[in-house]
Amino acid sequence: MTTSSTGSIQNPDCTCGSKHEQSEFYTEDYPTSQVISGLQARITELEQQLKASQDARISRLLSPANTDLQRRLTRFSRYIDNQLSDHSGDMVGILRIIKISEELGEATEQAINRIGANPRKIGRGSVERIKIELLDVALTALGAHEHFCDNNGSTMADLAKHAEYVSRRAGLEIDPPDGV
Repeated sequence: MTTSSTGSIQNPDCTCGSKHEQSEFYTEDYPTSQVISGLQARITELEQQLKASQDARISRLLSPANTDLQRRLTRFSRYIDNQLSDHSGDMVGILRIIKISEELGEATEQAINRIGANPRKIGRGSVERIKIELLDVALTALGAHEHFCDNNGSTMADLAKHAEYVSRRAGLEIDPPDGV
């Protein structure tokens, strides 16, 4: 292994022909297995830091207000399931999903009315009405999720984890409040 005047290293075992910047893990003194071991340890450390950060954000999302929301959601879901008890097994879940489509249709109708795309109902849609209908869609969808979790009270935690996953997948870094 040879070191250039810029601190780059030419590893005789490397077949790419590039000079690599010297780092704490990659020096002439460390065999490849030690470098890999050091990198694996650093990756494990970073993964633990990421998990701790995610757990802290999820804990904030499960604040008392959200815990109360989860209790309400679970009670609501159980109520709907009881109302649909005449139906067998999978049919209740299917009906819960169909209800989401119905609520989405109502939100869509309000949006159409808002932009005047239905001449019979021009001016009947408002932003406030659209927001209410979208909340109906969200509650109906979260209630259906709770149904598919056997009304065990895990929907808000699942939502927090899924929001974290989607944010990471989108490449979004969310600055946590209070420096967490």
